[in-house]
Amino acid sequence: IIIEIWHPQSQFIERILSQQYDVILAGSYYLDKQSPNKSLNHYLWMDTWQDLYLSELYTNISSNYYHQIMGGEACMWGETNTFNSISALIWPRASGAAERFWSTSIETVNTIIQDTKDRLKYHSCRMLQRKIQTHTIMPDFCLTPDIYQQQQQQEQQHTIKIQNK
Repeated sequence: IIIEIWHPQSQFIERILSQQYDVILAGSYYLDKQSPNKSLNHYLWMDTWQDLYLSELYTNISSNYYHQIMGGEACMWGETNTFNSISALIWPRASGAAERFWSTSIETVNTIIQDTKDRLKYHSCRMLQRKIQTHTIMPDFCLTPDIYQQQQQQEQQHTIKIQNK
């Protein structure tokens, strides 16, 4: 049996773990919150991925139980969203949560945030180039799908010309 825990500060976490159940934690990873972490200041929507990234999966859990944490889940409630806004809210916030799930504990936050921001910036561009609607990670230039496709075709033509010489 695997139990999903939706509340980040649930008094039941330790009790469930002490009964040898495996858990998936979802409480700190709600993608639909405008400000997932009220203690952080944001420029509108741009930095909210950091809230999800900075949320430590193992907070208030004894290291004796770490092996029972199966991972986390990023959840999106849709009652305040439409099909026009949902994808842009999910990305890049879910990318921040995914980075957190497979990363080790945060040691040097500023360095790690900048490295993660750089990776997610390129990931966001890849999503746009694949026609997945997403918000940007930061103000930056990103090739639109049509320009990206033209660039890819030009590179292929150039490669063919070189190979034919």
